[in-house]
Amino acid sequence: MEPLSIIALIVAASIFVLYHVYYILLFIFKPFRTNLGSNLSMRHKWAHWIICSTGQEVFAVQTIRNTSMSANMLGAGSVAAAYFLLTQSVARDDTIGIVYRIITGFLLAAFLCFGLVTRDLGHASFLCGIRETPQKSYHLFEHKTFPYEAVATPADADLESAGLDKVRFASGEQLYRYLRRASILNTVGFRLLYASILFATWVVGPIPTLVVSCLLTAAIFALDQP
Repeated sequence: MEPLSIIALIVAASIFVLYHVYYILLFIFKPFRTNLGSNLSMRHKWAHWIICSTGQEVFAVQTIRNTSMSANMLGAGSVAAAYFLLTQSVARDDTIGIVYRIITGFLLAAFLCFGLVTRDLGHASFLCGIRETPQKSYHLFEHKTFPYEAVATPADADLESAGLDKVRFASGEQLYRYLRRASILNTVGFRLLYASILFATWVVGPIPTLVVSCLLTAAIFALDQP
């Protein structure tokens, strides 16, 4: 490999990595200045609205299903592209083969992230159907024996005052935790796809890699604005 290619690759990767380090720090300390932080805030309100309202179960499940279908499509495309590149890299021991293996690693990691997104959204869709009423509250896993059963507690009348709000708050927070984790994993999966695009330009040459890194980072920066 020529020294120019090595320098261009290091500079291109440094631009991409340093921006994401800045983005992570910005998300931790000032989340509302990022698109992800703003979206998570809206999802937090949405989760509690779904739990506290009635007649919105179908709407909630359809909303989650649309996001899950997108994650499924991206995950299937990632693993298909990874399989193709893996078969191409087996017969190559040169620089191109190394690039193919690196891209395959990014695509498989993206597939794992999108698979976990589908898992969390599946759990969230079940929680959307939970509705607690003052007349009946159920506490799961009260018995230590198998099989676990839902057992009605004798203090159901107390839920009308403060208990019902507490149960709804806990269900809304649990729903939000799944949505938050799915959103973060979905973002990580997209960033891994972006990284695979960056390394794919390495096949063309060092200068296109550097140019694509600058353009790709600028595009991601624009998309990350709230």
